[in-house]
Parts: sequence; C-alpha cells; structure tokens
Amino acid sequence: MVLMTTACNTFETGRKPTYEIYARAGKKIVYAQVNEKLTKDKLKIIDFRKKGMQLGGITKTPQNKIYCSIYRKANGDKMGKEIAIINNGKIDKYIELEKYGPNEFINDLDRKKTYTMMAAQPKVYNPDGTPFTIIDSEKDQVIKQFNLKGFFSDYDFLDEKIYVAVYGAEGLGYEGLADSYIASIDRDTQEIEIITKEGLDFVPTDLKINSKGEIYLVSGINPIKDGINEPRITVIKNDGTFIKDMAIEPWAVGLIIDSRGIAYINHIGKVDLGDFSGDTITVYDTNTDDIVGKITGFNGASSMELIDNYLFVSNYQSGIISVVDTNKNSVIANIDLSVQRITELQVMKHI
Repeated sequence: MVLMTTACNTFETGRKPTYEIYARAGKKIVYAQVNEKLTKDKLKIIDFRKKGMQLGGITKTPQNKIYCSIYRKANGDKMGKEIAIINNGKIDKYIELEKYGPNEFINDLDRKKTYTMMAAQPKVYNPDGTPFTIIDSEKDQVIKQFNLKGFFSDYDFLDEKIYVAVYGAEGLGYEGLADSYIASIDRDTQEIEIITKEGLDFVPTDLKINSKGEIYLVSGINPIKDGINEPRITVIKNDGTFIKDMAIEPWAVGLIIDSRGIAYINHIGKVDLGDFSGDTITVYDTNTDDIVGKITGFNGASSMELIDNYLFVSNYQSGIISVVDTNKNSVIANIDLSVQRITELQVMKHI
C-alpha cells in the first residue's frame, strides 16, 4: 500500500486552491474535486467492473495524471497488460505493456519514472525474479524492464536509491535469500543491493525514511512466525544496522513522515482478523523515537496522503475521507465519496 506532492489542473475559473482526490474502492475509481473549504464540489465514479477489468493499483504522476494498473481482464479470466491513464475523472488512454499482470507501483516523481510490479511466478518459471516495467510518465512510454526477487510492500527514496521492503522470496523458490528483506535500487541503473543480509523476521506493511536517513518500518501480523500478532515500529540504518523496536497498536498498515520528522501510522483494524474498524492514527516523533499522541475518530483508517498541513485519511468502512490538520492533530473535515472499502488514496493539490 503507500502509502503520499503537488500537481496542477484547470478547474472552473475563479476557484481558489483546491484538491483532487482519487480513491480506489474495489473495481471502482472515485474522483472528487474538493474546494478550499474542504467540501466536495464534484464526484465521478469510474467503474472498471463494467469494462471487465480488475484493478491492481493507482498512483499519480507529475503531469497531473493518474496511472491505474489493469491486473486482470474479462472478469478475471485472463491477465491484463495495460495501464489506464486518468485525467479529470475520466480515462484518457491506455499504455500497452509487454508483461502481464501489472499491479502495485513505485513512483519516482523527481525522475518522472513509474515502476509497476508485474505478476510474479515461482523461480522455476521466472528465474530472474518478479518483473517490473519502468514507464516514462512524461511520454507515457515503456522504458525498460528489471527484476526483483520477491514482492514489495512499500518504498521510499534517499539520495540516488529507492529502498524497498521485499517479502515472499523463499515462497517463490529463491535460495540463499531471506523470505523478507530490505533492498536498495539504484534510481538510474536499477542495480539492486540487499542491505539486511540476515533478512527480517517479519513482513513490513510500510517503509519510510526520515531526514536523518533512518528507515522506519511498521508491521502487524507476522506470517514468518506462524501468524503471531506483533505490531511494531522497527528502525534501522540505511546500511541495514538495527536501531530499535517499539510496540504499537494492532493492524498498522501505513506510515507517513512529514518534514518535521513526525510520523503518522494508520491502523485499519483493531484486534481480530477481518476487523476493519480501526479508529486510530498513532503520532510518532522520529527525532526522539517516542509515541507523542493519537488521533481518533476513524472507521478503518486504510490509506493516507499528506499535502501541506493536511493529512487525508480514507475510512475503509464508511467511504469517507477524513482530513486531519497536522498542526492540531485533529479531524477538521469529512468528505463523503459514497462508496465503501477504499484501499488506496491519491490526492493532488491544484494551484
């Protein structure tokens, strides 16, 4: 998940700075225009189910576009191989890919590159690893492919490297690798280096890096230890050296660190598997490595985006986007998107 940048579009004339929200809810993409009062002005729904398509993931580009991966087609009977490009709440065109099954994205906004992870296969069928397709987001053209041994759960950038949390390597049959590990990817050459040589004993649900270059991982259920529920924050240096662990509330799924070094961790559930009523965001200071507060009032906090001093939070159960003022750490607005089960959120600022 990931998982959050500015962009410009032309809204109706005379408008003050506003925001565009794109939310993924099952096989639908919901698009909303939000005015300066954080009130919904316009709502559109793109129903990919009616097009016989199953979505993989969504991400934004510097050119005011949304990329939406088509993981399956024909109601799930065959793998897809397209990226749908969405502008102003409607599909503009598609990018045709060589490989099948595009799903989650790594988005290098500064380099105008978008990486999409394709369908993975065991080593016996795919000895080089899970294929990734790199797209020039300015030209909407495929640049090249590279491979990563495993799946990635999330990522962040530090200088010339992309740091990714990888899992499932052993399950795919790759010997000599831990099932879960942290790797760096060169942003120009895509050369891969594993920085946690001994691997991890958990699967991170998110990864972010603070201004000191320290990597913060959050996790929930631990499948490597037979499903033990060990929700925690893990801090390591970017050379893989362990710093510390700290226990947190269950079902942490996402992490954002702002320019002050304050981290926001969303909890989609509470205790039991299948409980998506998590009502809390943990506030964590990466400067002191302390929990400094909590924000409550959510209903399955599933995805977050931070723009200016606004933290946009999707509520899985209700389909409402809550807006948090990070100067006050309190919810100041709720935007109803009229759908449920929102799992991904992208927000763009219109200036």
